[in-house]
Amino acid sequence: MINILNISNTIGTFIGLGARLSYHQYTDSINYSMDYTKLRSDKVS
Repeated sequence: MINILNISNTIGTFIGLGARLSYHQYTDSINYSMDYTKLRSDKVS
């Protein structure tokens, strides 16, 4: 019984880490595209 709980805890931790990582990549890409459009508009002006 303890083993099953241990395994599910480990899986939950991995899912949490994956969600956190993908969230950071998502926000990073948004920040990057915002910076990119800002750079483009700076070059135009």
